[in-house]
Amino acid sequence: MLRATPDQHQGGRSPVQVGVELFGHAGLEADLEILNLALASLTAAGADEIHLALGHIGIYRSLVEASGLEGDAERAMFEALELKSPGELAARVEASVSDPGLAEMFMALGRLHGGEEVLHEAREAFAEAPAAVGAALEQLRALQQGVLAAHPEVSLYLDLGELRGYAYHTGMMFAAYVPGYGQALAKGGRYDDTGRAFGRARPATGFSMDLKQLATLSLAEPPCDGIWAPAEGEGLAEAVMALRTRGERVVQALPGQRTGPSEHRCNRQLVRRDGHWQAVTL
Repeated sequence: MLRATPDQHQGGRSPVQVGVELFGHAGLEADLEILNLALASLTAAGADEIHLALGHIGIYRSLVEASGLEGDAERAMFEALELKSPGELAARVEASVSDPGLAEMFMALGRLHGGEEVLHEAREAFAEAPAAVGAALEQLRALQQGVLAAHPEVSLYLDLGELRGYAYHTGMMFAAYVPGYGQALAKGGRYDDTGRAFGRARPATGFSMDLKQLATLSLAEPPCDGIWAPAEGEGLAEAVMALRTRGERVVQALPGQRTGPSEHRCNRQLVRRDGHWQAVTL
């Protein structure tokens, strides 16, 4: 893919993107399948520590609909939540939401992020919210339990005010992060309306990843299993070729080489003994 500007959540203007999509099923089973596949893919690529951020765009959508927000007022509310600025959010709520109950719910949306306790707090904060909010919370609870059952090693972060992909997503949304990377290595969610412009809206859920980033996961810590060979010697070329044919990784020094076996992750060295080249442990 080629982008005019970098994706702020996944980085890069020219990703080699893999897109995974599951069409035709609106249930949680499909969302959980996608989440598990994304996490399993990162693990298979070499990630040994994964942090999953999980949210649901339906909560915000339902509150906006119930409060009648639209136009500039809705955009201002969106920006305040996206910035996670309590002061800005309070100002927008005071200016645009007349119902005290809904106003408090918008304020709660800005602070409900963190661990498992977020869902407990949300049940109280949204006790009088539209039914769709309660349904979204139940979906998040089920997804949380499903992910942790299949991937107990994953660190799960819930953010009920996450608005990434607001114009695109219709349900759960997620982003998976790995330490050492400044952006999500996998991101996705539910987007049931994606085919409406083509006359066929249908349930859909999925995620995308950048294969170039995934490749760097597997190269993060290559094994120390190489054989260090000198720059020259009688019969050396034949010995090196034979070792490489057998699948050994042989690093041959160049004349004047300044680096040595350790820099090239070699745990053996090729030496000539009794007229033969032998790989000896360093």
